[in-house]
Amino acid sequence: MRIVIVEDSPLVRDNLLALLARHPALAVIGTAAGEDEAFLLITRTRPDAVLLDLALSPGSGLSLLRRVRATHGLGPRVVVLSNQPADPYAALCRDAGADAFFDKCGDLSGLLAQLASWMPPLPTDEPQRLRRLTRLQVLDTPAEESFDAIARIAAGITRTPIGLISQVDAHRQWFKAHIGLAASETSRSASFCAHALLAGELLEVEDATRDPRFADSPLVRGEPGVRFYAGMPLVMPTGEVIGTLCVIDHQPRRLDDSQRAALRVLARSVMIELELRERVRELEDEVTRRHEAEARIMRLATRDALTGLPNRAALMDRLQQGIRAAQRGGPLLGVLFLDLDRFKWINDTLGHDVGDALLQEMAQRLSATVRDSDTVARLGGDEFAFVLPALQRAEDAEAIAAKLIAAVLQPLTLRGHTLHVGGSIGVAVYPHQGHNEDALLRHADLAMYHAKELGGNQHQVFSENMNVRAVERMTIESELRVAIDDGQ
Repeated sequence: MRIVIVEDSPLVRDNLLALLARHPALAVIGTAAGEDEAFLLITRTRPDAVLLDLALSPGSGLSLLRRVRATHGLGPRVVVLSNQPADPYAALCRDAGADAFFDKCGDLSGLLAQLASWMPPLPTDEPQRLRRLTRLQVLDTPAEESFDAIARIAAGITRTPIGLISQVDAHRQWFKAHIGLAASETSRSASFCAHALLAGELLEVEDATRDPRFADSPLVRGEPGVRFYAGMPLVMPTGEVIGTLCVIDHQPRRLDDSQRAALRVLARSVMIELELRERVRELEDEVTRRHEAEARIMRLATRDALTGLPNRAALMDRLQQGIRAAQRGGPLLGVLFLDLDRFKWINDTLGHDVGDALLQEMAQRLSATVRDSDTVARLGGDEFAFVLPALQRAEDAEAIAAKLIAAVLQPLTLRGHTLHVGGSIGVAVYPHQGHNEDALLRHADLAMYHAKELGGNQHQVFSENMNVRAVERMTIESELRVAIDDGQ
């Protein structure tokens, strides 16, 4: 219930604010101290109820009451607050249209009870009902012709000027369709539809001015001037009533059986539209969840769990793409292998936590050193590989390798330890040092081991001599193993 307080005493006003704050359904939307100020506030905000002090400065509470009741379109319930139990103005106030009279110097607990009596009762499943309404995701959405058409047909069949599809929220009723009514929502406390939630069937009010539930409602006294109302509850398959399809007239009347039957059919049409929207959204959510799950699986399949860098599978894919681009006459393609020096000693001495933190920090450094178009991958342990597409010269790969060595050599401070790490990099460039991904990776790996043999903290470009030496070394190792096995 939206309330305006008209009171010139700050102390009394603060007491009223504290009192009303005890009820979650009561919302003070403004306060005023003088008659003209209050009239402008009430005209602008159109509250459901006004708490009115008779002694205003400047102005008169009785005069304000008469102005409100004389103004077309204003219909708030008015509670007059007096500082005298037997105020001689009480009768005048009631004649002027006051709805209740309270001694503001006495116990005002009855005021809360009076305000609460003007609010429609809540359904027994109210929390569940509100959750269901929220899940529909219809509140505050733009107008849609499918719903407007149903409301328009309902008004036409019943020969009423207003057709509405309402959603009854916690403290308001919001209209998904409002034919013949400018407002898109009203307070729930004044809502006919809030009563229709409890009816279980069509609620028909032939003359609201003769119905004690609605005779003093702001929607009857003021705009839109309701006299006739008929509302069919919108019931979810699970039983929650989320609103109504309703029609309104400014004249008293009653529906015939065919019109009542038509409202029931049209209400079912509203529910079909709502259920269809929900099913479509559930399908969209399911598709989104599947895409996200597939993306997660893809990330797990192509990303290193520790550093978040691409793994070997992702590296091979990027490398194959780069070779295809270079084969079409594009620029050169570089492949680098990096192995960290002294990592094993740090990992064994300071523990795996420090070793993991070092790899994560190094992954960030390496990624920040290369170009956005380059790929940095972790192959496992302390080995990293790089795919460098769109190189104009073979020397560009060496320049990037030199930058990477400089980045690796910068000290790191981890868990209270200042660490110094080195690195060795092997370089292979397509097509000079390999015509396919296997050859490029193997040659970059050989060049990296050659850099290590030369003392590390440097890069080496693959040459055929390295391949010859590797083959010779492998032959010697094989012959030694045979000799050992033969006991020679």
